[in-house]
Amino acid sequence: MAAMLLLISGAAFAQEYVPTPVTVSTEKVRMNGNLYYSHVVLERQTLYSIAKAYGVTITEIVNANNGINSDGTGLQKNAIILIPVRDQGAPVVVEPAPEGEPQGQLPEYTEHVVKWYEDLDDIAALYGVSAKEIMEYNGMNSKKVERRQVLKIPLKGGSKPVAEVSPSEPAVEAPASPQEPEPVGEVAVETAPQDTVTTEPALPADYTGKSTVTFSLMLPFNAGSRSRGMYMDFYAGALMAVKDLESSGISTVVNVFDIAGDIFPEPYQLKGQDFILGPVKNEDLEKVIALTSGEVTVISPLEPKADSLLDLHPNFIQARTPQNDQYADIATWIASEFSSTDKVILLTEKTPRHNIAGELADALDEVGVPYTKVAHSMIEGRSVPATVTQYISKSTNNRIIIASEREAFVADVIRTLGILTGKGYPVTAYALSKVRSFDTVDLESLHKAETHVSSSSYIDYSSKDVSKFVKAFRALYKGEPSRFAFQGYDSAMFFISMVARYGDRWKEYLPTAEKVKLLQSDFLMEQCENGSLVNSAVRRNIYKSDLTTVAAE
Repeated sequence: MAAMLLLISGAAFAQEYVPTPVTVSTEKVRMNGNLYYSHVVLERQTLYSIAKAYGVTITEIVNANNGINSDGTGLQKNAIILIPVRDQGAPVVVEPAPEGEPQGQLPEYTEHVVKWYEDLDDIAALYGVSAKEIMEYNGMNSKKVERRQVLKIPLKGGSKPVAEVSPSEPAVEAPASPQEPEPVGEVAVETAPQDTVTTEPALPADYTGKSTVTFSLMLPFNAGSRSRGMYMDFYAGALMAVKDLESSGISTVVNVFDIAGDIFPEPYQLKGQDFILGPVKNEDLEKVIALTSGEVTVISPLEPKADSLLDLHPNFIQARTPQNDQYADIATWIASEFSSTDKVILLTEKTPRHNIAGELADALDEVGVPYTKVAHSMIEGRSVPATVTQYISKSTNNRIIIASEREAFVADVIRTLGILTGKGYPVTAYALSKVRSFDTVDLESLHKAETHVSSSSYIDYSSKDVSKFVKAFRALYKGEPSRFAFQGYDSAMFFISMVARYGDRWKEYLPTAEKVKLLQSDFLMEQCENGSLVNSAVRRNIYKSDLTTVAAE
């Protein structure tokens, strides 16, 4: 019944839909040798209207943009998308013959930009050729492809590619069956041998697992419209984990409590639970711990600053990696790549709201990386280049750490670092995880500065497990999963699996386990002096100058 609640659409009442006119952008970017317009999506613009305005097909737009599908899902307001610049009068491109061979021996080809959910067999089937032909044509040694990779697809006799779609007849991807979406957890077992849930050696005799796990999910579902959606997504992801675990023989009983309006369950309702997942705020977490008299393990799945409770409550788990661990990882990352000629700049606000710069400085001192601390005020205008250039050089690598989470400051710094790269300064930026959610950050500058980000989570859309989760989520809930849906899945999957495998002693085992990699988050639990646990795992990603984003170890 709870799952049915999530299927209710917000578009219950029909409204007149008037597309917003599309103005062709004058901004162009080059990626992998191809030229694209950079288009900002406005409210009520559609794939059809955008394709028509630019004179391209819907398929060409879909192929150029990760996460957008031919039925329009994934197209979001204010998103920046790539539109291929196409010369309408250009002849069909022909691959030049290898040296020593007669011209015209190779067939004509079209180019395909690999989308995040495709593998080589998918692409071959799309164009009616074999995977082997594509490999030979592109000089590939394996079938592995990367998202946004440009492949040359040989065309049979110069025929029109199967993927070509008329703007007036958009192709619609058939959704997976809502009755039987592919289990995600089972795939993870096959593709993630490092997962301790499946690869740990035989347990000691005194470890007894459980066939049924009982836990409570406690979130403020009826909060403001924006946060309500976040929590419902988390709930949806957790239900998918429960479903996947059920298919592997693990039964789960979930008690869901809506604590909006400061309404909490009675203590007797929480007895006998293996754990409680949620709430979010520190004060709510403390209330729940008090309700259980500290006898039930309470897990904070969303708040990175809840680690302040670790020293107070031994039966508490901080599941989301605290910010201090992210700061420490930035320092460790720099130290692993640092050379004696590098310049390291810790760039901070002159009047910071938080002591982020101090914590980053401590982390750099801990690993022995020398740095120069530079303070800048936005009141000074566009003087960041002038502020920084006296400390950096065109002949060395300049590593610049942006020690702020304030969007206006971070966006200003990222933009001006892009200017510095254009002036010939080798720049590598290091930013905090919030940079990924800032709407005003210039994406091109973010990539020009080769920005490195350490965070508690990162979704690799080239992963087959992620692709299967997205398809299953669409089939069940008729929408796109947010990062909160991924977090709900990962949190439920990890802790239910641990209780099922290790029984009542699961919390005792966690500090000895190796890192577990799931869809969005990793779990590497460390034990505090009083017995509480904190997740120290961090994911790294790099915004590359070719406009791709890659995971880094």
